[in-house]
This record gives sequence, structure tokens and C-alpha cells, in this order.
Amino acid sequence: MKQEAVAVLGAGAWGTALAMVLAQNNHRVHLWEFDHSHYEQLKQQHVSRYLPGHILPDTLLPFCDLAESLENVRDVLVVVPSHVFQTTLMNLRPLWKAPMRLAWATKGLIPPNRLAQEVINDVLGPQVERAIVTGPTFANEVAQGLPSAVLVASPDKAYAKAWAEKLSRPYFHVETSQDMVGAQVAGVVKNVLAIATGMCDGLGYGANTRCALMTRGLQEMIRLGEVMGAKKDTFLTVAGVGDLILTCTDNQSRNRRFGLALGQGQTVEEAQATVGLLVEGYHNTQALQGLAEQYQLNLPIIRNMYEVLTQGLAAKTAVEQWW
Repeated sequence: MKQEAVAVLGAGAWGTALAMVLAQNNHRVHLWEFDHSHYEQLKQQHVSRYLPGHILPDTLLPFCDLAESLENVRDVLVVVPSHVFQTTLMNLRPLWKAPMRLAWATKGLIPPNRLAQEVINDVLGPQVERAIVTGPTFANEVAQGLPSAVLVASPDKAYAKAWAEKLSRPYFHVETSQDMVGAQVAGVVKNVLAIATGMCDGLGYGANTRCALMTRGLQEMIRLGEVMGAKKDTFLTVAGVGDLILTCTDNQSRNRRFGLALGQGQTVEEAQATVGLLVEGYHNTQALQGLAEQYQLNLPIIRNMYEVLTQGLAAKTAVEQWW
């Protein structure tokens, strides 16, 4: 009988890095890639275009056919951008068979402004076991084996622990939680705050401004999270303040680089072209402002970033209004 495999859906940098961690832990990993040219590169060269220089383990097998990638699989880890998360689940639905279980490492609200588990309930049903993997991790550093930490959140303690065991490595620390709402809200808000922080740095403000903005942004994150049902303590974990620090302060962050470009005078379109890759925070800013209005919250940083990205508010004016 074949060893049960783990399917990782999404062969971008983060999906591939997580697939490598699983493979290094002696799991057979089915890595699904929808782009046929990249699939051929993974298959022929055993190297990802998103993580050049890292040879994929022999137990990491690429697939381009979704149905084939799910054969002899119990645990599925979805690692796709938030705007295609629901489409991916819709494609999964006719292939889904009990006792399959679902985890995801997607960060961001699912358009228009829904949490991932709400979409899972609609598409696959509320009975599906689920967990989220999130935290302050740049994919290339994980692929290098540099010490990193993540949080796995699930309402089922046993399922969170199962994923912690699958992912734990000497260099890869895994914490667990039952607060899925907090884990998701943190992963969304930190991207918008990273754009704001990058924008401040691009305008030439100093370390005082950066740290004050991050701290006040954390307060906005907690206020939104708590009104949505999250626990405050979750925002003090690696998934909250840890991911916030990482994304706001290091130029490996796409969201920070996008903000830097805005602060240096580029338009939204020019800044997106400068980054050249998906900027999750850009897509989620409008959704977060919608939630702030829904819950009647005054979140100045989120509101002003929404105005910068969609209403033409000048970056300098936005920053000045925060004080």
C-alpha cells in the first residue's frame, strides 16, 4: 500500500517552501501547479522559478492535473492568493472525498471581505476539518533552512497538533491555537500596515515614525479582530506582532516595497509595476475598510490607506493626518 501523501495546492514561493518542509519531514508531497510551463520546469529541473537555487526533494512530486494531485491524499494544504481561493475550492469540490482534511496558508480576505472558513463552509461544508498556517515567514529563508516560526490555528486541537507535527523541523518552530479568526485578521491587516510603513519610509520619515505607526497599527488590528470574535492574545503571537514586524521592516516584503514606491512619488499603478508581483495588501485594503464601516470602527490608518489607494489621497497628506 502506498504511503499517504500530502497535497499542496499552489506552487508559488510559499507553497513550494512549505512543500519542501513537508518533504524533508519524510512526507510524500504532491505539489499542484496550474501553470503548465512552470509544472514542466518543476518536473524536469526539480527547481522552482520562485525559489531558484533550491533543489526540490525527491519525495516532492509536481502535478498539473488537480485530480491526480489528490490521489491517495488525506490532508490538503491550499497556498494560493486570496483572490483565487474560492475558485480553487470550487475546483476541489467535485473531487473532495471524506476523510480529506483542509488546511490553508493563504493570507488575505476572500473577496469581497470574507474570512476563509466562511467560504469553506459554503463550498465544502461546515463538517470539513480545517486549519490555517500563518506567521512571519519569507519563503526563501524557509527554503534555506533559516530558523523560522509559524502558528497553526484550528478549532480542533488535535488537528492543529497534527499539522504542527507534520511541519516541525529543528529550524521550523510551530505554535498552535484555536483562534482562527485572530490568525486570519492578523494576516490581512499586517499587509496594509506594511504598505503604510513603507510609504512613511519612502517619504523620508524616521525610525520614530515607523515604530509609532506599527504600534498604532497593531492597536487597529486588535480592535478589528476583537469585534469579529478574535482573542487579543493571538495578536501577541508570531501570527500577530511577529508577522507585523517582519512585513513592515524588511524589503523582502512586497507590501513594504509597494509602500516605499508610493512614498517616493509613484502612482498606484507605477508602484504595482515596480513590485511586479501580487501585492495582497493592495487587494485587501478596500475589504478592510468595508469591515471597519460594517462594525462602525474608526481605524485611521486603514481608512487613509484606502483613500490613498482608491481615492487619490496624497501619501504625505495621509501620513500627516495620522498624527
